[in-house]
Amino acid sequence: MNRINRESLFHIFNDEVVAKSFIDTYFDLNKAKAMLTIDECLDLSESYGVPSVALSATNKQKYKYKVYIHIIEKEHLSSDYHGLWGSIMLESMNRAKKYNPMEPVVHLVIANHEWIDQRIFDTSFKIENPNTSRYLPANLVEVQVIELPKMREKFDIMRPSTIVKTPMYRWYVFLDNETEKPLLREVVNKDDAIFKANDLCKGFL
Repeated sequence: MNRINRESLFHIFNDEVVAKSFIDTYFDLNKAKAMLTIDECLDLSESYGVPSVALSATNKQKYKYKVYIHIIEKEHLSSDYHGLWGSIMLESMNRAKKYNPMEPVVHLVIANHEWIDQRIFDTSFKIENPNTSRYLPANLVEVQVIELPKMREKFDIMRPSTIVKTPMYRWYVFLDNETEKPLLREVVNKDDAIFKANDLCKGFL
């Protein structure tokens, strides 16, 4: 069984410490100033057909952050894979119509296959928000795709220390079910939140 699956994904991010750390890292916030409050963690795996959660948080300036995390494994490619993308794009377009600059939304898709015809592993599709501030991301809606096979190719030629010291890389490595144990061990031991996340998912193996 995959280390990151429907049950473990929700269990991991339903933990406040883990959720705060992930959102802080993803949006590159200042922990001391942001003072995030986690509003909710929803299990949306049934809705999207793949392991999916939605995290919502609010900082002390009342800006809201919402991150959907979707894990696409090879076995999902034979199912209604296009339905996932249709749901993501429909939700994104509906969100853009409402245009609330204080509630940016991100869909982070961790895909264990190559999808986009280019060599970079990290691709984003964005609807820009012209009203930005220190605590408000520039994008009203963003769909970010991490293609794991390409990421592994890049990481194979990088020093492990470079990967481990980059906060968001650590999360990508952790969310990759095919990460080799030595690198996973380094990442887990480097980051307290990921250490806790790894401990939380052990009960679902």
